[in-house]
Amino acid sequence: MQHNKLSAEQIDQLYLFVQNNGVHYYDLQTELVDHLANHIESQWESNQNPDFEAALSFAYSGFSDDGFPSLVKLRKEALGKRYVKLVTKGFIAFFTPPAILVTVALLFGWYYLFRFDKEIFGMLFAAMQMAVLAWVLYQRNKIKKKAEITGRKWLFEELIYSSAIVLAYMGFSFQIVRLCFMKYSVDFFTYGIPLVVTVLTLNSYIGIFMIPSRAEEYLRDTYPEYDLV
Repeated sequence: MQHNKLSAEQIDQLYLFVQNNGVHYYDLQTELVDHLANHIESQWESNQNPDFEAALSFAYSGFSDDGFPSLVKLRKEALGKRYVKLVTKGFIAFFTPPAILVTVALLFGWYYLFRFDKEIFGMLFAAMQMAVLAWVLYQRNKIKKKAEITGRKWLFEELIYSSAIVLAYMGFSFQIVRLCFMKYSVDFFTYGIPLVVTVLTLNSYIGIFMIPSRAEEYLRDTYPEYDLV
């Protein structure tokens, strides 16, 4: 007689099925496996498709014509929006008491350094961006090694550190723009450059320290397997 619950071996088969159909991130695999498992067990409860393979085929046919890729795309967009919300929330936090004192101190620090010595200002900002990029690349390498050990990649992790690299390159791009206009002595650059550097500094801190820690909390809460090696 057919049981109404999937066995551990059948669950493993579902993971393999999802992976073979182009889904390589474990968090997305887990969501799809859960969906397929519920669909198969519902069929069995209704005495439909007692054969596992037939039930799986029927469950998979309920997806769009291109299968899982469209759902993966939607999930990436959803996680992208979640990331933007986390960044926005973290950024706003620096403009509310008591963190706003740190923001003001940072702004005035960059401003007076820019007025005092533009070369030291530029070297310090460049060193900060290089440190940011080096740290992000180091963290990505750790994630890559963890994925090799566990056999599990996490989409949200990849999204976070890819975005952090973009932030670092934004800093380098701004350095190039700043150097191009160094010969112009106008009020906009005197006040605008320290302001932009302050925003980039906050974004770097948020992208490297605040967001990854919150993402880890999210992944741990949603997927207990996240901490398993």
